[in-house]
Amino acid sequence: MRPGRGGEVTGVGAPRPLWERPVGAVSMALASGLLLALALPPRPYPWLAWVGLVGLLLAVRTASRWRASLLGLLTGALYALASVYWVEGTMVRFGPLPVWLAAAATLLLALYMGGYTALWAAVAPGVIRRHRHTAPVWLATAWVALEWLRTHLFGGFGWAHLGYTQATTPAILQLAEVGGVFAISWLIVAVNAALAATVCHLAGRRPHAIQPQLLAAVAVVFAVVAFGEVRLAAIRATPLRATLGVALIQGNVPEGEKWDPARREEILHRYLSMSEGVGEGAARLIIWPEAAIPYLLQGSPQLEQLLRQVCARTGADLIFGGLWRDPTDQSYRNSAYAITAAAGVAGRYDKLHLVPFGEYVPLARLFAFVRSITAEIGDFRPGTEPTLLPVAGERVGCPICFEVTYPWLTRAFARGGATLLATVTNDAWFGTSVAPRQHLNIAAVRCVESRLPMVRAANTGITAVIDAGGQIVAEAREFETTTLTATVPLRDLPPTLYTRIGEGWLVALLIAWGLAEARREKEKAGSRK
Repeated sequence: MRPGRGGEVTGVGAPRPLWERPVGAVSMALASGLLLALALPPRPYPWLAWVGLVGLLLAVRTASRWRASLLGLLTGALYALASVYWVEGTMVRFGPLPVWLAAAATLLLALYMGGYTALWAAVAPGVIRRHRHTAPVWLATAWVALEWLRTHLFGGFGWAHLGYTQATTPAILQLAEVGGVFAISWLIVAVNAALAATVCHLAGRRPHAIQPQLLAAVAVVFAVVAFGEVRLAAIRATPLRATLGVALIQGNVPEGEKWDPARREEILHRYLSMSEGVGEGAARLIIWPEAAIPYLLQGSPQLEQLLRQVCARTGADLIFGGLWRDPTDQSYRNSAYAITAAAGVAGRYDKLHLVPFGEYVPLARLFAFVRSITAEIGDFRPGTEPTLLPVAGERVGCPICFEVTYPWLTRAFARGGATLLATVTNDAWFGTSVAPRQHLNIAAVRCVESRLPMVRAANTGITAVIDAGGQIVAEAREFETTTLTATVPLRDLPPTLYTRIGEGWLVALLIAWGLAEARREKEKAGSRK
């Protein structure tokens, strides 16, 4: 018998397992990327996430750090490309960029995202060798730390985290109230690592091949499912504080027409007439999408009066997306306004987290050439604080469009006392791809993290209502000019653990991992003496 680099024992002269052969390792890494891609909604296979990383983990188990990173890049880039392929179409239609340049930019984005998986794969063999019994814990911790980093670095890109694969699995999804989407990612990776260890030992014909890590992982999954079911039942049993009638206006204005000066009056009239069509008393809150009005509200008392009249005739307050210009430097903000019949402009929230290369150019000096490629990049400035909008007797946190992908922002709204989330967005950029559905599912996770319901008005869809359990209870069809009316149940639920401590649990695990590494090095040094 001989020990392998990963700690498993194989027979002398026995053929190497498939994952230790070059072609087999590459195949398993690619298979991992494909399985993870199939797990991400709206694809109906969320269970594949729980086994998707097994192939990669086996392939890197005995690999050198360099080879493991390349295998990780294959997995991560394939998963990312299947998740963000729609970026190419957006750049071609609205850049407008040549197909080859848009395809190259999309591939670079996928490689960037895959680079985080490559870093994780590079450290995985060492973790497996040094921490035989606790490897799943530290592998999951490393993965989630890199997901967190990707959500913040270079402006942040929080799309396609592993935890989002469970957005349509209600019981598992409830774990987000404890540790956010990252807690779900952590559990998925830990289960994959435990499965990989068991497969490896089975291949080595070891007795007692079912590893303790796997038994522990299965027990934790069952506990999480039970927790989720209990929490959903507890939410349903909590008495209602109130109900709120809402009317969500899906104007369905094509992106190519949105800023056409010749269409401005027609667009404004569409939203005004659709709002008045709601009827008096049918809703207490009307919401229009992001940048619904192609005018500046500032310095236009006639426009403000029109909006106040709509509120007066319907008996509802209004939230809508629009622009605001800073009079001090003439810079623009992407904003959400609150309008009431009595006060006019009752509040304004300025988007805090702008979309890199969409609403601004990060590291402008370094990437100055980007503006010479396309003129469609905005030049906005970010807001300064997560302002709540006072409408319909509620305190509304209003993440704008892509901001819903940043957990820290909805957490800030919740900590500030929000009683409702209202997202205004324009997903027309995504066309008919899976991106609008992915965007909606990300929003559902934010609801569980904060235990707040969300009403969502999207220009071309998907306009929807999501409850505090993350379930989509009503939605409008995409690319239809329509109004979605619904009654939103409002409950006084206590702040979630995630609202209170955020990623504090991750910091604790990283410290524990560091201490475990330090203790091992100390023991290793002592054994040399």
